[in-house]
Amino acid sequence: MKKQRTKTRRFLWAAAAAGVVLLAALLSVRVRQVQVSGSSYYSQEELEQLLFPGFLDRSPLVVWLRQQTGSYPEIPFVERYTVRLTGLTSAQVTVYEKSMIGYVEFSGSYLYFDKDGLIVESSTERYGTLPRITGLDFDYAVLHQTLPVEEPRVFTEIQQISQYLGSQEVDWGGETRLLGELLDQIDFDGAGQITCCFGDIRVFLGSAESLEGKLREMKDILPQLYGRTGTLYLNTYQENESDPSYIFK
Repeated sequence: MKKQRTKTRRFLWAAAAAGVVLLAALLSVRVRQVQVSGSSYYSQEELEQLLFPGFLDRSPLVVWLRQQTGSYPEIPFVERYTVRLTGLTSAQVTVYEKSMIGYVEFSGSYLYFDKDGLIVESSTERYGTLPRITGLDFDYAVLHQTLPVEEPRVFTEIQQISQYLGSQEVDWGGETRLLGELLDQIDFDGAGQITCCFGDIRVFLGSAESLEGKLREMKDILPQLYGRTGTLYLNTYQENESDPSYIFK
């Protein structure tokens, strides 16, 4: 009986030792290859730093445990994300970003808002290629509340501009670029007149009337203005005009 208990204790000690060795081995392995999809606000290097900041965070065991429990750290501008092991030393990260169409500057912060004008993120740093929106009149701003502007229709106009430009590619100095990536700023004056800024080129659209047609004209003309400085006036756009001409100065 005594011998049996001794054998049992030895077996348990051996199993515990083997478990410790296995755990140490798992913790010593590192996830080194990370594949990222769905991220436009962060580079791969930035995301890896946010997801795996410490020594143990790259352990496949820690990654697996987080995958099972869903205990991931929150990341600004990201609605949710998944981290899936594709091997002992590799992982796939899929990012689902918050839906945002632009940002305003207020009290030293960048306030990012969605299609309804809801402020979904606030930061002291700029991220991504969303356009800066200027000319909106408001006295205060609260995170997770709508920007208190006098004319909420501006958010529909911003969304229309962002969606169209974000889907259109142009030849920009010999390089194929999305117009949405080139757009720096959308400005609204006191009368609601719209100006889009692309570096040194400004495009005055005027009112939101026939906005889709003006955006089509802008897409066709802008590549011809690459490298120049000035303002293109599309406020004279007429829907049924067959051979239009516009001023650039």
